[in-house]
Amino acid sequence: MNLLRHTARQRPTHPSSITSEVPNYLPRMDSRATGRGNSSDVLSHRGGSTVVPRGSIGHREYHPMDEVEEGTHPPMDSRGQSDAVSQIDCVTCELREDLEHEIGRRLDLLGNVNRLSSGREKYRAEYAFSQLANERETAFSPRRADGSSSGYISAS
Repeated sequence: MNLLRHTARQRPTHPSSITSEVPNYLPRMDSRATGRGNSSDVLSHRGGSTVVPRGSIGHREYHPMDEVEEGTHPPMDSRGQSDAVSQIDCVTCELREDLEHEIGRRLDLLGNVNRLSSGREKYRAEYAFSQLANERETAFSPRRADGSSSGYISAS
């Protein structure tokens, strides 16, 4: 069961130049009941382990080492080529969705940082004004004959 990706993807909330270039794809629907979704094919390309039934698009036949070393491959029929192209299209689509998701996530995080920074600046300004007001109050408060502004006598 593939547990690496079970979160439903959401479209970015901020417009970006990339989203206008990328065609609209339906959001990915991973199912917790089956543990499978569109991401099962992509994980095998990213180093993840997936179980692929024999005869499916993602299944790779065993090639003897001498064929692999020589770079010779058995000839691929037109159906095999169209299956390979279809699989590449699916992976490309999924990578575009991942990119859109990451761009939206980064824009959201950037918005949070900017919002928190502006709030922090506001609190700093309020603190500085309150400190200034406190200094003014103590500077203009009536002083005692000994020069102290408090009711305590200094030990000097």
